[in-house]
Amino acid sequence: MAILETLNLSKSFGSLKAVAGLSFDVKEKEILAVVGPNGSGKTTLFNVISKVLNPDDGTVNFDGHRIDKLPSHRIAHLGLARTFQVPAYFKSMTVEEQVRLAAQFGGRNSHDPSATASESLAFVGLSDKAKTPADRLDIYGKKRLMMASAMAIKPKLMMLDEPLAGLNNQEVKEELGMVTKIRESGITVMIIEHNIRAIFSLADRTIVMHKGEKIAEGSPPEVSKNVQVVKVYLGEGYF
Repeated sequence: MAILETLNLSKSFGSLKAVAGLSFDVKEKEILAVVGPNGSGKTTLFNVISKVLNPDDGTVNFDGHRIDKLPSHRIAHLGLARTFQVPAYFKSMTVEEQVRLAAQFGGRNSHDPSATASESLAFVGLSDKAKTPADRLDIYGKKRLMMASAMAIKPKLMMLDEPLAGLNNQEVKEELGMVTKIRESGITVMIIEHNIRAIFSLADRTIVMHKGEKIAEGSPPEVSKNVQVVKVYLGEGYF
């Protein structure tokens, strides 16, 4: 059963079609990877779904609700959370304060934001950093902070935008484990990533974008053998 569906979703910037009539679905409790060359429209897709940007055309349905006409906070309240390529946080707040804020204003039925924040920090392994100013975390910590803030809204679907970027090999391994843990907790995951070998080891299904369009969809082994995907993205002999 699909938890998210888009139909003919489009977004342009002048003459540039960043998302061009894109239709796909995300099934409950799967890990769906969205991959493609730089500039293919992946982050714009996330921004349109989460209403950071308004779509030009098309529809987005999430968990039985049409959300392309809703503001971002209403979408969050329905249970859709996301992270960003560049870690987003309030420099003036501690780690705990930031996650508590997410629970208080973005969460679904969060009657005790402090308890929710503690649970979320424990889930991502940041309990010992609760009183640390968010700005003092390293890149790995800041990515975990975004995940904790997303967990604090008690999401049904979490969209992760390049969670492995800038991490070393050990951190990548740990982050892949965290994504698996998120899915095992009952949350559906949609993930953008350029570390193809890592993400193909994790994803159940993959969508490949190029110039705003979906050029392939299927299991990682299937899309890795797609002639067009090899030509515009992976290159010959990638695997």
